[in-house]
Amino acid sequence: MCEIYFSGSRWDPATQGQFYERIKSDFPVRQQISEFFAEFNISEQERGTRVSESKARMRYGRTDGSRLVQLAPNLLVVNQLQPYPHFGDWRPVIGAMAAIYAELAVPKTVQRVGLRYINEIAVPLAGEFKLEEYFTVYPNIPESVGGKHGPYMLRLEMPTAHEGHSLVITFAMGPRKDPEKLVFTLDLYDTFAQPFPFSTAEIERRVDESHAEIERVFGNFSTQKLKALFDKESP
Repeated sequence: MCEIYFSGSRWDPATQGQFYERIKSDFPVRQQISEFFAEFNISEQERGTRVSESKARMRYGRTDGSRLVQLAPNLLVVNQLQPYPHFGDWRPVIGAMAAIYAELAVPKTVQRVGLRYINEIAVPLAGEFKLEEYFTVYPNIPESVGGKHGPYMLRLEMPTAHEGHSLVITFAMGPRKDPEKLVFTLDLYDTFAQPFPFSTAEIERRVDESHAEIERVFGNFSTQKLKALFDKESP
C-alpha cells in the first residue's frame, strides 16, 4: 500500500462525496470506517480510560476487492490486494488519486509518503528446518542459552540509499495454516518524511525511490534456496 499524508487541506463534508464522484467508475464500492483511540490515564490524582472517535475515513473499492482507495482529512491511501500485479500496473493509480485529492482539497504540503509491502512467505517443512537456509537475517541464539528459539519477531530500523528515506523491517513467524509448511511475515515499510509543496511528480518520484529500496532489501533478504522456491511457484 501507499500512504500520503498532507497538511493544510481545505476540507468540508462535501469533499468525500466529490472525490467519490470522480472515481466511482473504477471504485464503485464505498464504506465508511470509524477509528477509535483509547487513552489511559494513571496518576495519583486520577485513573481512568477515555475512548474517543476520530473523523471517519471513507474506503472506496473495486467490485472484485483487488484494489482500495482510502480517504480522510490530510490522508490518502491506495491499497493493492490479491491478485498482486507488477508495481508498474498499480503505480499510476497513486499519482491519479493524489492529483484528484489536490484538486479538491488543495493541500499546502505533503508531510510524508510511505510505501509498504506485507509479504507472507510459506516454506515447505521437511526434516530439520534451518532459517539460515532461506533467509539472510534471522534470530541468532548463542549455544550458551540453548541455541534454539520458538516463534519470534524482529524489528529493524535502517537508513536507505535514498536521502530522506528510512526503512522499517519487521520479520516474524506467522500462524501456521498448513502442518506441512512454516509461514513467515516480512513487512517492509519505506517512508520519506521531509515535507515538500504538493507535486504529483514529486510524490511519484519518492514512491519510486521507496519501491527500489524495498525491492533491493527483499532480494538481499532471501537466499538462493528461497528464490528458487519463488521461481517454482510462479505461474
